[in-house]
Amino acid sequence: MNPEKSYSKNPSIKYDNTACQSSVVKLSVEDLSPQTDYIVYFVIQNTAQNYSEVQCYRFTTTDVGTPYITLNNQSPDVQFKTSESSELNYVLVAYNQIPRFSERKICH
Repeated sequence: MNPEKSYSKNPSIKYDNTACQSSVVKLSVEDLSPQTDYIVYFVIQNTAQNYSEVQCYRFTTTDVGTPYITLNNQSPDVQFKTSESSELNYVLVAYNQIPRFSERKICH
């Protein structure tokens, strides 16, 4: 069976393959939906082209929360902490240099 030919048009079905040694292999699958039941099927093929029996593993993804930032004024510095590992993007603008389009009050 060729997964690319059979499933490439269905974004809910993920497939891949990876080379394995006789050890634990960690796999990551991206773009799964939160709070969704999934079943992953595994088949291995050895160098003699023999296939294993199909193994199944069922799991449920958890809800995805919105990350947040905690800021503490440590004048003249600001200390920040994110709720999870993340990439923090920011823009620093002097208060008297804020562009006119953003003059509505958005900061406390």
